[in-house]
Amino acid sequence: MTGEKFDAMTDRQRAAVVAEIEAETPAQRRARSKPLNAEERAWWRRAQKKLKAGRPRFGKSGTRNVSVTLERGLAEAGRRLRQEKWNEAIGAVCR
Repeated sequence: MTGEKFDAMTDRQRAAVVAEIEAETPAQRRARSKPLNAEERAWWRRAQKKLKAGRPRFGKSGTRNVSVTLERGLAEAGRRLRQEKWNEAIGAVCR
């Protein structure tokens, strides 16, 4: 089913489709599925290339890994600061 077909359905029809999907367990869905054939695998590979998954490239030549050395005290201070900010954020949510 395509997104357009789903969008064209009434609310009652959509609810029926969702209920049908949710009634199945993952094991039942796996039992009903089948592996991709050669044509489908080729289509899937082409689709993945179009998605351009992975690290985005910046600038003309992309990105580059850079090794950085920090003093232990500075690295520890950064870790503590990050932990404090995290604790503040979690504390605000839990209140």
